[in-house]
Amino acid sequence: MTAFTLKIIALITMIIDHVGAVFPQTGYELRVIGRVAFPIYVYLVADGFRYTKSPAKFLTRLLIFAIISQPFFAMALHRENFSDISFIANTNIFYTLFLGGLAITAYNWVRKQSVASQGVLICVAFLPLPALMWLAEVALTTD
Repeated sequence: MTAFTLKIIALITMIIDHVGAVFPQTGYELRVIGRVAFPIYVYLVADGFRYTKSPAKFLTRLLIFAIISQPFFAMALHRENFSDISFIANTNIFYTLFLGGLAITAYNWVRKQSVASQGVLICVAFLPLPALMWLAEVALTTD
């Protein structure tokens, strides 16, 4: 299966999920079908990082798309007005994918360091992990 086919499957299941979220009277089944989209998107981001020549540009595109789509996400799922939209609370999936991309970038950076310093770097890299996970869950309310 190609990446394009996976993108189409993820897009269709995401649309089904959003229809179930925006119109709850349609039933919970649509939300269950839509849960397929997230793992596919996560795989595609990880796969994209494997082949990209510029992780910084990849991350920038994810962040820009997260910011652009946030007002529409907030209006559709949280029923907010444009003046009340928060770009920090109740964030969309692309913020989560962006944070995952940052984690991949950090992992790749540590992996490229010398073998002697890798053990120390791994310990230092994982020390702030619980704080960052709390930040992502509580402050950004990401997935």
